[in-house]
Amino acid sequence: MNNQLVLRYFKQYQELFGNIVYTKKKIKTSFNVSGVKDSNFVFIKNYSTDKNEIDIFNKILKALNMLPEKILVIDCLGADYKKDDSLISFIKKLSLKNIIIFGEEISQYILKTDKDIQEMRKKKNSFNNKNVITTYSIKDIIINVDLKKRLWNDIKVVK
Repeated sequence: MNNQLVLRYFKQYQELFGNIVYTKKKIKTSFNVSGVKDSNFVFIKNYSTDKNEIDIFNKILKALNMLPEKILVIDCLGADYKKDDSLISFIKKLSLKNIIIFGEEISQYILKTDKDIQEMRKKKNSFNNKNVITTYSIKDIIINVDLKKRLWNDIKVVK
């Protein structure tokens, strides 16, 4: 009976606040992680509260036949992820096969390059012996709808 109450509490908490657990202890983080850490795929993108961006990302996952709870998603918070190597060391610890990065700035940081997104998209990229697919950010395809097809061409190979 008590387990049911606890389960119900967490279910309601998740409905209200999502997958973030709020505590009194303040911890400064540069990225949020959600999903399964032993997934074959990790999607790295900028954190957004924009409903349109969230919906587009969920549609991308649906088109790839991937459930959010079966993959790993890393949301970078502002530019803080560049201040230390915690994101890089976290990714290195993962046992995954494919890294899909949305956005030029995050791609440049992880791949340690200054090439623009068009150059990175044309090249076969790798990080720590893992396949890396770089593509446009979700915000980019909202601003320029012509990029939507290019984004899809970049990531559909993981389907």
